[in-house]
Amino acid sequence: MEKIRVYELAKQLNVSTKDLMNKLKENKIEVKSHMSTLDKDQISKVKSFYEKPKKVQNNQKNSNSKKENRQDVNKISKENVESKSHTEANKQDDNSKKGFKPKHPRNNDDESVSHFDKIKHKNKSEMNEKHDSNDKKKNKNFKNNKNKNSNNNKNNRNNKNNKNNKNNKNNKNNKQNNNQNKKEEVIKNEPKEPKKFIIQPTITVKDLSEKISVSISELIMKLMELGIMANQNQEIDFDTASLVAGEFNVIVEQDEVEDFDDDDVFNLDFEDKDEDLKERPPVITVMGHVDHGKTSILDRIRNSRVAGKEAGGITQHIGAYTIRVNDKKIVFLDTPGHEAFTAMRSRGAQVTDVSILVVAADDGVMPQTVEAINHSKAAGVPIIVAVNKIDKENANIERVKTELAENGLVPEDWGGDTVLVPVSARTGEGIDELLEMILMVAEMEELKANPNRLAVGTVIEAQLDKGRGPTATILVQKGTLKHSDMVFSGQASGRIRAMFNDQGKQVKKAGPSTPVLILGLNEVPEAGDMIYAVKDEKEARNYAQKIKDHNREEQIKSSSNMNLDELFGKI
Repeated sequence: MEKIRVYELAKQLNVSTKDLMNKLKENKIEVKSHMSTLDKDQISKVKSFYEKPKKVQNNQKNSNSKKENRQDVNKISKENVESKSHTEANKQDDNSKKGFKPKHPRNNDDESVSHFDKIKHKNKSEMNEKHDSNDKKKNKNFKNNKNKNSNNNKNNRNNKNNKNNKNNKNNKNNKQNNNQNKKEEVIKNEPKEPKKFIIQPTITVKDLSEKISVSISELIMKLMELGIMANQNQEIDFDTASLVAGEFNVIVEQDEVEDFDDDDVFNLDFEDKDEDLKERPPVITVMGHVDHGKTSILDRIRNSRVAGKEAGGITQHIGAYTIRVNDKKIVFLDTPGHEAFTAMRSRGAQVTDVSILVVAADDGVMPQTVEAINHSKAAGVPIIVAVNKIDKENANIERVKTELAENGLVPEDWGGDTVLVPVSARTGEGIDELLEMILMVAEMEELKANPNRLAVGTVIEAQLDKGRGPTATILVQKGTLKHSDMVFSGQASGRIRAMFNDQGKQVKKAGPSTPVLILGLNEVPEAGDMIYAVKDEKEARNYAQKIKDHNREEQIKSSSNMNLDELFGKI
């Protein structure tokens, strides 16, 4: 015997699911809902609970039926006795009226005969006359009585037949009524088959109430009984929806949606063959404490005044710039804080090839400097320390070296392997030496990528522009991104309508290690998300929808169920 569900066993036993679940709980058989399964031993145990009372009921039914049959037999026998007695009485009356003689008449004495003869001779004439008149009267009475008796017999027979017919009809009607009542009782006792509905992995309370035809208030009350506080617009996961629907004798099944698999996405970021790889420019990330001069160094390198356009001289966006040094490209990323870099590191994206750690000579190592060191070590990229503001009077390079050594960065002149370059963004001192060290470290890394494939990159910065809609600054890492390519990044997808380089000029394609600003996504992606180019629009939408559903499920699962105590505590 295979395992069966609780509601199916209830249907076999002609009992309600609720009664069966109560019976199971009484006998310490744990089931969560009517959809729970029972094994062979549990099924036989449950059936044994319901077989004994059935036998008792059958015995009672048999005894009742026997009593009814006996009563019917007694009634019929009484009627037969009464009818027989009635017919015998009628026969006796008929015999008496007809004047029939008994079979064994008495023997008359001689005296009576002689006396009779005398009277006969004496009054012969008178007797003849009287006899004639009496015979006529008797004949008339006999005929009348005969007719009356025949009519009475006919009436009695008709009455008997009518009674028998009525009894037979009543018995048939009673049997039919009993059968109908039994059928109705069986139909009432039979558990209704639960309805089945198909729902999405997540569904709002309102949509679920409409789906299973239950009022929103009843559904919310049932959720509260289960310890889930939710309003009609709040989404619940499939397990919760299935549990609540089971309370209303409804089965919900999950729509066959392909499960999200990280491998499906990461397979797009496959490793290329060695013969397909070509040299690419290095990507340099500039990090450090606030107001230590990160943007000022880039400003000196690019010969522009980017920092002057920002409020308080603090970077409010991620800048991605491409410059040429000795006919070689170098890509710089200027980060505002460390949020985007942390997000990239957590996703395992090796966005940068070399990290430049900017430390002010007059300020030394600060908390964000230590955080930047940890981020760079976690990403596994080489670090070049640029000691800025050496032109100030209170600059102390030796103190900076000591503090760096305490955090695991030992300078080369102290016997370590950390490149340290003193620079001044204001005067330009040491900038050329810094660029030469960057190129030297990049050559040692042997940076290569395959430009002849679908593009894979990382979102550096994303925002919603009033005139152009969702925009994203991305860094292409592999392949070549072209105009009109279909891309997706997280939940966002779309066709590239336009691409702009770091100088604001529109371009048609971007190769490895090239930062570009793209337009055409349907929503703003998150900084640090990977971006992939795919073959067609349908594939891009499918990937984005899978990621969206996965994120929503994870959000619902991670959100803890709030009880009343926690609610009052928050109030």
